[in-house]
Amino acid sequence: MIAAPSCVVPLAPDFEDPPKEPNFYPYFVDSDPVRESTVSFNVDPTPYPFAVFVGDQNLRDVLYYRWIADYPNFIPNTTRLLQEGSVPPSSGLAEIRTLPVYMVRCESFAMGMEQHRLALIVSDRPFLKVVSGELRYSQVASRPDNTSPVTYPAMAGWSITCPP
Repeated sequence: MIAAPSCVVPLAPDFEDPPKEPNFYPYFVDSDPVRESTVSFNVDPTPYPFAVFVGDQNLRDVLYYRWIADYPNFIPNTTRLLQEGSVPPSSGLAEIRTLPVYMVRCESFAMGMEQHRLALIVSDRPFLKVVSGELRYSQVASRPDNTSPVTYPAMAGWSITCPP
């Protein structure tokens, strides 16, 4: 037997990216007044506060919201975007976040109608600036990495009765 010199060549470590956190959609926790209830304004035009609490298991997600009058679906000269904004990622381990209180006024809705629909849409992605379509205010952007291009924003609604 002939001895041959040998050496051991180390193998490079096999690095893998950690698995991506699954995307969980935001959800409604509570609201005052209760979702899907009716709020009636009398002759008194005092604004009515709407307080909403939402949750998202993805604590690092920014949550985007829109308050919309007489929606869904889009109705020309009636539907209008009332307010939009965002809530920063959760601090700590709390998945429940408080949206800014929204003050509802009858003046926000189309004139000449007693019954209205107030919608609140919440998403973990920015809303698109869509100018056509019946659900134009509900459309959101896909994730930058396209891991889940389809999303379904959470939507809550209330019936609003205003004096004629």
